Amino acid sequence: AEHVKEAVRGLGEYVDALGVRAVPRLASWKQERQDPVMSAFARWATVPIINLESACHHPCQALADALTLQELLHEPKGKTLLLTWAYHPKPTPMSVTNSILTMGAMLGMRIRLAHPEGFDLDEGIVDEARQTARKRGGSLEITHDPDQGYAGADVVYAKEWGSLRYYGRWGEERALRNALQDWTVTEARMRRTQGARFMH
Repeated sequence: AEHVKEAVRGLGEYVDALGVRAVPRLASWKQERQDPVMSAFARWATVPIINLESACHHPCQALADALTLQELLHEPKGKTLLLTWAYHPKPTPMSVTNSILTMGAMLGMRIRLAHPEGFDLDEGIVDEARQTARKRGGSLEITHDPDQGYAGADVVYAKEWGSLRYYGRWGEERALRNALQDWTVTEARMRRTQGARFMH
């Protein structure tokens, strides 16, 4: 009943910062790509806003994962990160995937993004990650083969995400998704990595 313009200012009188989690409605990617809830909080807040997950990004998880990678690998730069789509019966947001892709690029990792046809990520986010990786001494390659990315990987990061092609149209996506149940992380695939760490 209260507009965010008034609500966020009122909340700001009680706290030093606000953590906001705005789970997407999975209705329109064009709208949700703009992160309208997070943007509104950031616009009207009088205190810092912390993104605890939005339709597009999950920066706190990416920061925690970056720290984990530094602890495990000591120097992630130049190491190979396989970011692979993994089957799940229902679509989930792309926020984690987008942020892990961005984080890997910022760390200068050699990123392999593996996903089935029809599960491409937002072109703008992928292009930005590719440019960032290149500037930091890393790279980004994409494969649609569920086995290809494992060879020599230092880290395997499994995450499911929904299809932009069918965003908000679950009935249409279901048939595509149900044919992809072999997109899982298996012992045989992990053996191709020569001892990679597994993350999710």
